[in-house]
Amino acid sequence: MGKEITYSDLPTECLLRILSFLALPEIAVLLRTSKLWNLIITVNEQLLYHRIANDLSEISAPFGSLSGALDGWLSREAREVRGWKEYCRLYVTTERRWRGKERPYSTRDAFGSIQQTRVGWVKIDIEKALLVMTAAGDEESDGDDRIVVTVHCLRDPTRKTLFCLNQTPSFARVELSRGFVVFSSERVVSDSFEVWRWAEDQATSQTLRQPTREQSQKYEHAVLSAGIDESPFRGELLPMSLLRQPGELRAYQLVYPTLCVGSHAGDQLWLWDVRTGRLFQTIHIEPSPYQQFSMRYVDINESHVFVATHTVSVYSRTTSECVFHLKESELRRLADYVTPPVPTYGSGSAFQEYALLGYHDPDINVTPPYILDIVVAVRASPTGDNCVVVTHWGYILLISGFKPEISEHGHNYNPASIGIDLAYKKRVESLSVLSNIRISLARTKGIVHRLAYDGRRILVFGSFGLALINLDRKGGPANNFEISFSERTLAKLSPFPARSMHLVPPFAGEVDIYQGCTCLQMTADSCWMVWSPEGYESLVGDPQFNCMIDFTRAEFD
Repeated sequence: MGKEITYSDLPTECLLRILSFLALPEIAVLLRTSKLWNLIITVNEQLLYHRIANDLSEISAPFGSLSGALDGWLSREAREVRGWKEYCRLYVTTERRWRGKERPYSTRDAFGSIQQTRVGWVKIDIEKALLVMTAAGDEESDGDDRIVVTVHCLRDPTRKTLFCLNQTPSFARVELSRGFVVFSSERVVSDSFEVWRWAEDQATSQTLRQPTREQSQKYEHAVLSAGIDESPFRGELLPMSLLRQPGELRAYQLVYPTLCVGSHAGDQLWLWDVRTGRLFQTIHIEPSPYQQFSMRYVDINESHVFVATHTVSVYSRTTSECVFHLKESELRRLADYVTPPVPTYGSGSAFQEYALLGYHDPDINVTPPYILDIVVAVRASPTGDNCVVVTHWGYILLISGFKPEISEHGHNYNPASIGIDLAYKKRVESLSVLSNIRISLARTKGIVHRLAYDGRRILVFGSFGLALINLDRKGGPANNFEISFSERTLAKLSPFPARSMHLVPPFAGEVDIYQGCTCLQMTADSCWMVWSPEGYESLVGDPQFNCMIDFTRAEFD
């Protein structure tokens, strides 16, 4: 008989094929227990770990490069990654902390003594590792109604100020996307935006600049104060234009290249091209019957505009029509299907864990009395097919199905050949979207103030602190109810893709002690918020502290 063939006799190509079916923990076992497998893995390390990195990722498109895989990562540890093996190690340890297996590093005051004034708003340019902050003016400012906009380098441990714009509107909220920075007053009635841009970006990709005289003067003062000898300088902002709206504004969101603005009256949406300063679309919307909730929040992606009033509506950018609207009565009806989360003990989580109990039949189970609720915020997913909505009393709605599907005729017919004109085609697309809407529902344990969402995780800050929900699109079965709404809102109530919620230290404790959060931002490896223990009604101004949680670092790093 011939010699028996073992795996050691197989060619390298076959061994690599075998390895392609193994997960990272199994690869680690082979490295420790087999000299042959250790050699094969070590020699083909980059190829093998590149494949594992793609398996770990939850996005459909494979990573073409290491820089692509690290897109959205902000930490120092991510900047030090030089190969796919290091990336996989960082990803796994970071994911463990996101899921409560280990406690991450956190600080309630990320800027320490560098921050001398009270903070109102922050926005981070992840690619450049620059943070833009609005803060109260110093004692030399011309009164209490003005603030400063400062730029800080997050790669510099000292976090010193690189650039500072004085005399900006009171209560200014900053939006930042792809190097463009816009701000306007969020609480004081205003009808205009200032548009600025990183000087480094303007030097490499020129766009038309039409700054006002006041903007130019602010820029010149900032350049002198920063001691800039040569432009462009890291952190330097150039004035681009002033965008004056057709009416008073209330809410806005910048998703490059579009600035979406909601009117103070709550009856119009204005879409601007931030590169050219051109108003290119006006969408007329149905105003809320409650004037104080006429326009609370807006978000935008390539296909839709998402509007939070006392409830939530979604408008098509193609047709300007409302493709989804959740009535107040429908929100009340949904609330009957869920109850607050229940504490989970003995789970071994480093975070305080709460179980999301799924749905129950309100005709059988007793539901607490409904209290009049309003929508606080809405955020669209990066993929554009869903959004997350949060309400004041802690309800979280994941609404999916906004990407139109090709109709059965779309595979066999050219619309032009069967006489479908553009208007009719738009109507078909609108109806297609409506027929695919799915709503998933969960509830937190208190009042919600702020929301962040990246398609994989939901962060909400409220009276209970900071709550984290890791979404699991591959989760098991749960109670499922078919709900028929009005003809205008065709939707199905689907299982919520998560079974637990975590309260993340250091923002986890008794309800109603966390009140003063003005903004919340999430990256792939961290989250940032502006918070004050004094709450919204502080007698000394806006929330003060820049708080940060870094999930790439252990608690006591």
